[in-house]
Amino acid sequence: MYMNGSGSYLDVLLSSESFSDLISRFYIISKISEFDNNLLNEIKESQKNIQKKKQSIELKQKELLSLKAELTVKQNELKKANIEKQSYYDSINEDLVNTEKILEKEVEESNRIKEEIRTVTEKNFSSDQDNSKKHSEDRIKQESRQESKQESRQEVKQKSKQESGKRAAILKTSDTGYSPVITSPFGMRFHPILKTYKMHTGIDYAAPNGTPIYAMSDGKVIVSRYSNSYGNYVVIDHGDGISTLYSHNSSNLVSVGESVKAGQAVAEMGETGYATGPHVHFEVRINGEPVNPEPYVIIGD
Repeated sequence: MYMNGSGSYLDVLLSSESFSDLISRFYIISKISEFDNNLLNEIKESQKNIQKKKQSIELKQKELLSLKAELTVKQNELKKANIEKQSYYDSINEDLVNTEKILEKEVEESNRIKEEIRTVTEKNFSSDQDNSKKHSEDRIKQESRQESKQESRQEVKQKSKQESGKRAAILKTSDTGYSPVITSPFGMRFHPILKTYKMHTGIDYAAPNGTPIYAMSDGKVIVSRYSNSYGNYVVIDHGDGISTLYSHNSSNLVSVGESVKAGQAVAEMGETGYATGPHVHFEVRINGEPVNPEPYVIIGD
C-alpha cells in the first residue's frame, strides 16, 4: 500500500461513510503507514548490510586473488629451488666422481714413482754387484801386487760413502728473508682441494714463487717431469735405497740422468698441479715407500 503513495491514503479517508468510520480508517491507515515506514527502514538497513557484505566479499576475493598470486610465486620459487637442489646434488655427485678419479691418479702417480725408484735401485744394486764381482776377481788375480792400491781404493770408497751421506739444506732463509713455514706435515690430513681425508706423504713448506729449492744430498736425477697432481716435480736417487722428491715447482732446473751435488738448486718453488699456493712438497722415500721426511730436512741460513 505504501507504494501507491499519499493519494491512496486520502481516497480511503474521503470515502468514509461516517465520522466514526473516518476515525477508524485514519487509525488503520496510520498503523499501515507506520508498518510501511518500519518495513522501509528494515529494507534500507538490509540494503546497507548487503552492501557491506558485498564489499566484504569483494575484499575477501581480492585477498584470495592476492594469496593465489603469492601461492603461484611460492610454487615457482619451490620449483626453482628443487631444480637448483637437484643441480647441486648432481654437482656433488660429479665432484665425488672427479675426486675419486683425482685420488686414483695421485695413487697411480705415487706408485709409478715407487716403481721407477725401485727399478733404478735394483739396477744400481745389480751394477754394484757386477762391479764388486769383477773387482773381487781382479783382486784375487793381482792380490800380491796390489795390496797397497787396494787399501787406497778402500779409502777412496769410504770417503765417497761419507760424502754421499752428507746432507744440505733444501731451503735457505737467506732466499726468503724468513724461515719457511710448514703448511702441512707428514701424515693423514684433510685435503684442502679434494675435501677428503687422505695420507699426506711429505712435508709442505710455503715460500714465494721462484724460491730456490736445493738437493738434500748428492745423487742422480731419475725423474723430472709434470703431472696433474704433483705439477712439476723432481726425484733424486741418493743411493742406499734413499730418494727425495720435490714437487709443485714453477720450474725444474735439472734433467733425468743428471748428477747433482748436495745443496745444488734443482727447482724453483711454485704452485703447479694440485696446490692452493706456492710451496714445495718434499718427500723422502726408502726403497720407493714414503717415510716421514722431518728427520732429513735441513733449513739453512
